Amino acid sequence: MIIRPMKKSDLPQVLDIEAVSFLLPWNESQFLYELTANPFGHIYVATENEIVIGFIDFWITFDSGCINQIAVMTGLRHKGIGMSLLIDAEKRLIASGVKSLTLEVRTHNKNAIALYEKFGFTGKFIKKVYYDNGDDALYMEKRLGL
Repeated sequence: MIIRPMKKSDLPQVLDIEAVSFLLPWNESQFLYELTANPFGHIYVATENEIVIGFIDFWITFDSGCINQIAVMTGLRHKGIGMSLLIDAEKRLIASGVKSLTLEVRTHNKNAIALYEKFGFTGKFIKKVYYDNGDDALYMEKRLGL
């Protein structure tokens, strides 16, 4: 498996993973903004034999980072790809001087919460009706480089 910066040519594969991974998936223009116009945005893909099998999107703003999305191809979940993406992102974030990393996750997404807790995130509080469909979010944080 290779983890590398996302290229525009990866977009169709990333959109396929996105479509089956999220209740309200991002569209092509949202990914293009992250990829080409957002000065804080960083998207990395995990590939195997040139096939995108997962991705992570995070922001870096000064000494803090925020994971926006992480997703793995449906048939390859629970095989360590998500953890590998998180580990790679953490190394990049620390190298950029990031001291804390945050994210929001749907409170009912127990698999994702378990992954984040295993990776060292702790739940801080619930954001009520955070998502467009009314779902609550668990706000999680991890201190880096300590």
